[in-house]
Amino acid sequence: MPNLMIFIHPNENRKCFRISDKLLKWNIKVFRSLHIYPILTSFAVEDTEWHFILLGQKFKPDTVRTLKLIRNLFPLTHLVYASPALTKKQVFTLYQIGVNSCFVGENRICDFLSFLDQLWQVHWKRIPVELIPQNRDDLPSRAKRILNYIEEHPLNCFNIANLSKHLNISESHFRAEFKCYFKLNFRNFKRELLSHYEDILVAKYRLRPAVLYKSMDYNSVSGFSRSFKNRHGESWRQKTLF
Repeated sequence: MPNLMIFIHPNENRKCFRISDKLLKWNIKVFRSLHIYPILTSFAVEDTEWHFILLGQKFKPDTVRTLKLIRNLFPLTHLVYASPALTKKQVFTLYQIGVNSCFVGENRICDFLSFLDQLWQVHWKRIPVELIPQNRDDLPSRAKRILNYIEEHPLNCFNIANLSKHLNISESHFRAEFKCYFKLNFRNFKRELLSHYEDILVAKYRLRPAVLYKSMDYNSVSGFSRSFKNRHGESWRQKTLF
């Protein structure tokens, strides 16, 4: 179940959210509030991967400050901004501060929600098909729960202790089942998946270790950098060179 947080003006038209009936498999939190800082900080400490955050409001002087706050608290989240109208200069500013997608016009919220499933299919947190030995829909129920857990929780939850607890089985039982499902032991699977995530976040999104290391469950920037070089055979700086 992907996770979406929405902040909109209290006067935003409610009919836009009827489409959410088509997103029943999503965990969607909608806040009609102008005071979002305490809400954001409370969610930032939860063990939930917020895949998308939408801020819907007219562009005004404090919009950039609010979006920067969201980006700082949720560095890996797909950040979306929706407004009735935007100038080219405003769009440029939004992408400079880390907004991933913009939706503009009278139907901006509906347009975003209609496009959401497509955005989820290409989200960086999706586990690549190369690591799944058969069609995902054909996997046993417990294997699907493992994949969903990995995608829906922060990377600091991505370990045997949490996953075995989630499935209510012993760690040894989990290790055996995992290898049966995915044809790799958990350690190798995790190494391959983290390498995949880093390829996207560092090479494509060009995020630096200072932004990534905590979200990637490292204690320091240097720890992340060493591990990155061991996995990729080159430093993160080399990886970002064209």
